[in-house]
Parts: sequence; structure tokens; C-alpha cells
Amino acid sequence: MGESAYLSLTTILEKSVEFEKMSAQFYKDLQSKTDDHKIIILLELLEKQEIEHQHTLERLLAKKEIPDVHIQFPPEINLVMPKLTKENPAFMDIIDLAIEREIVSASIYEESSRFVTGAIKDLLDGLAKCERIHERSLKELKHQ
Repeated sequence: MGESAYLSLTTILEKSVEFEKMSAQFYKDLQSKTDDHKIIILLELLEKQEIEHQHTLERLLAKKEIPDVHIQFPPEINLVMPKLTKENPAFMDIIDLAIEREIVSASIYEESSRFVTGAIKDLLDGLAKCERIHERSLKELKHQ
């Protein structure tokens, strides 16, 4: 998502669909990296919620009622999903990455919602709130 300083809301939403798909797969893959049943339940929930976000965004895009808004993101908002940089990372390194990914998603939704009104603003605010809840859940997991 870092190709241009200004992105259309449609482009942002399309990229967000891809982010949500990648996040769902990320949480699904993580489930095999732990034997802790409580952690697996959390990861399954996160996977399910990311799929719901993906479907919500896809329905919105299908309506073709997206305002023609172009958004410039400030430099502190990273528009690229963080990736693992270590080979064979520890489980907590993966959780740290998951937290970073949730922060990026929430920031994108929060920034985008500043430029729209009505139902689309409400949707983006709701998605940002969900991503912040994911972030908190992962931080709690890390500190157990």
C-alpha cells in the first residue's frame, strides 16, 4: 500500500481485504505452533473475526457506493503489513508480529474514517475498534 502518498478509499478498502485475508491465514497458521488450548481458542477467534472483516469489506466494495475520497497517510502510519524477519522465530516473536499487524490495521482504519461520514465511517471505526481489541488480547496473551 505504499505506492502513492494519496490513495483512493476504494484502493485502501481493496488492500484491506487482502490484509484481512492474510491475517486470517496468519492466525490459522499460528494455531499449529502451540499446544496451549487457551491460546488456540484465541487464535481461532482472531482468525474467524479477520474472515468476518474480509467479508464485510467485500460486501461494502460490491455495493460500489464508495465515496471518491483520496487519503494521504502520515509517515508514521505504515501502509505495509509487518513480516517475520527471523528464521524459526520463537512463539512470542510471532505474537509480537501479530500485535504489530493489528496496530497497522487499526491505524489504517482510524485514519481512513477521518475522511468519510455516515455508514462507511461507522464501519471503519468499528473495524478499528476490533483491531484494537485484537491488539489488547494479544498483549494480554504475551504477559500471561
